[in-house]
Amino acid sequence: EEEDLADECLSDGPLVELHPIFEWSIIFLFDSALTALLSIVTRLSLVSSLLSFVRLSRVLPHLLAVWRLVRH
Repeated sequence: EEEDLADECLSDGPLVELHPIFEWSIIFLFDSALTALLSIVTRLSLVSSLLSFVRLSRVLPHLLAVWRLVRH
């Protein structure tokens, strides 16, 4: 009897047929999650580039001093 039930379920197609609105909401949720992840990655790269700029601004005066010494 269990096999008959299983066969009926399989022949009817998927057990839960998603309404198009639900499908779109799932797609929208996935899309917004992906967008949030991308913005986090962008912020992290922005912070790292800012940190490298700070390091460069610390090193730059020394480089300029060396450049002046070399030119004279």
